[in-house]
Amino acid sequence: LCPDPDVTVAQLQVSPDEVRNSGLPRPAGTTPVPYVRVDASRSAPTETTDCPRPTAARWALTAGAPFAMKNGVLAADALRSRVLDERNNPITTPDGALLTGHIDPEDAEHQHTHWLFLPGERTPGRIGSLVAWCPAGFPVDLVDRLVGVRELPSKERMRWAPKGYVSTGLQLTGLGRVEHLAPGLVGASTVWETITPITSRRHYKRNWDEHGYWRRAVQAELKHRSQFAGIEVVELELLAPENSRSYRRYRWKESMADRRYGAHVRIKLSSPVRGPVVLGALAHFGLGLMKPV
Repeated sequence: LCPDPDVTVAQLQVSPDEVRNSGLPRPAGTTPVPYVRVDASRSAPTETTDCPRPTAARWALTAGAPFAMKNGVLAADALRSRVLDERNNPITTPDGALLTGHIDPEDAEHQHTHWLFLPGERTPGRIGSLVAWCPAGFPVDLVDRLVGVRELPSKERMRWAPKGYVSTGLQLTGLGRVEHLAPGLVGASTVWETITPITSRRHYKRNWDEHGYWRRAVQAELKHRSQFAGIEVVELELLAPENSRSYRRYRWKESMADRRYGAHVRIKLSSPVRGPVVLGALAHFGLGLMKPV
């Protein structure tokens, strides 16, 4: 029994006794919709395209905001490890690479999962929430891994944790489309500004200044992603270089010798693009995350 498109609140709130007393066979404003149970032994189920795959999951940190944004790479890396749980429960499904990221590094689509960290509204220097974003959509058979995450591993349960890592409980606050769970990242714009510093492994050349280096680095990133096909960097402005240097720019198992160059930038593109926009060497671990201006 389904509601009609023009059903009223009063019709939805009618009691069974009122329906019987009205002499109607069913509540007003409703229509019976028939369905058929399919014999699974004779007809294999078909995949539906009516309900799109979820593209994002978002968690709040239950311990308030204990994690500094500058150490966000550690939180992103720990979240990925917790979701994958490769040691106890390895992923073997064909679409598993969308979650693990174990694909061709030259892939220009970048459709696998990005592990992002966002500042808190009242505590901008601290992480307010974590977001897993998969442009291609999370495989349905792996969604339970996201829903089951309750915490970042505690230091007591690990052999070793880098300086700046904070264990915390996690509360899943949403699973669905990224435009609904992180709307501040998805506007269509020609001007984008970094929330977390973009990083690069490109080498400086003698005739490059810092501005020239980052303009070339950002343009190279755009060329490696089909999302930005034919789009050029029209303007680039460097922002808060001292803040960029304070961020950890290497992953959990890497050392300071592996750190990348980093910078906060504002860019103007030749054509508007829709987000999320995440660029740079550590784009899949939260660095290089941008917001539309």
